[in-house]
Amino acid sequence: MKMKLLMFTALCCLGLSGIVAAMPPKEAPDFQHLAAELQVTDDQKEAFLAIMRNQHEKRKALHQQGRDNIKAHMDSLDQSLVSQLESLLSPAQMEEFTARMEKRKQEMKKHRMLKHRSAH
Repeated sequence: MKMKLLMFTALCCLGLSGIVAAMPPKEAPDFQHLAAELQVTDDQKEAFLAIMRNQHEKRKALHQQGRDNIKAHMDSLDQSLVSQLESLLSPAQMEEFTARMEKRKQEMKKHRMLKHRSAH
């Protein structure tokens, strides 16, 4: 009986690993909604989307490297992002973007605190 259960479990795991391997890789977020919410003009849109996708790829690479010094690198990436967008977006769009960025940081900080509390 134990052998049948073990074989069944092994087959299930192999089946799941095949399904996961067959799944397409997760794509970058669609920044179209953010562009719409910031009222990015048609002239700004292509450059805005390119900047955001590039930023996403850099963050993804950092996460894959591990957690060592990740906060310092993320802060540097944030500064770089703001610098690039300041030359593209209007002051009102930039104000909205930085407000959203700060809100996201606060939500992540809250999430980390809750996660840390639940671990103890």
